Amino acid sequence: MSIAPEEFVSYMSAAFDCMLTIAEELGDERLNQRPQNLPNTSTPFAILTHCIGLTRYWLGTVIAGRQIARDRDADGVPRRGAAAT
Repeated sequence: MSIAPEEFVSYMSAAFDCMLTIAEELGDERLNQRPQNLPNTSTPFAILTHCIGLTRYWLGTVIAGRQIARDRDADGVPRRGAAAT
């Protein structure tokens, strides 16, 4: 599978616009709540943070050929408000 960088950037821009709209609609409190307060699920903010990390990976590693270090211990831990996104 291959995708032209222009197509990727356009797709990601639209996807993040939609994710940001959802984050703003949820508000800070619900953005940081696990679905139905289930302990082994991710908060919407953690999922958004994961999507940002995936984009960094695809742009940096796949398209630009860079090596990107990850802090796996911090994955899924972030807690912030919609304005931080």
